[in-house]
Amino acid sequence: MKAFFRPTTRANVFMSYVLALLKPRHRITHDDLQRWQEASFASYMQQGKDAEVLKRIIEKTDWKISENQPPPNVWFGEAKFDGRQTPRIILYQDTATTRLFTRSMFEHASQAGIDHVFGHLYAFHSGNPDYGEEMAYRLQYAVAKKRSGFYWKLIARGMPLFYRVHKDISLKQI
Repeated sequence: MKAFFRPTTRANVFMSYVLALLKPRHRITHDDLQRWQEASFASYMQQGKDAEVLKRIIEKTDWKISENQPPPNVWFGEAKFDGRQTPRIILYQDTATTRLFTRSMFEHASQAGIDHVFGHLYAFHSGNPDYGEEMAYRLQYAVAKKRSGFYWKLIARGMPLFYRVHKDISLKQI
């Protein structure tokens, strides 16, 4: 199974350097994952997405929480596809997300990460041949803009810049 290409941007190199100075502060539990999945499910439903496709995201995807070291430039997890088999989502215990300073930062970043993964999986389980980074970002961004609360407004405003420096996706591609 292959993961999507992750560019080595200057931001990724810088974050790797800074975060190497910190220890993980949070652990991802199965209860966390289930809560984030439920929140993403509800948010995608509010966007008018197909409930049957959303159910397949939960039921027909291999979700894993890994103790292994993540590949370079992975800040939370990765989606792996080969086009025919069950997609695999791997969330890593030792990433930028688990090293964030507060529980609230960890929760918001993790929820945004699951929203992004749902973007890949929604396209995949819908039969869309384009389930890559730009598609996942588009769907994630639409969800973030509709979430309420100060932190979500901040996340939605910062997301275009984040994707520019983290994944080298420009606004013109979206």
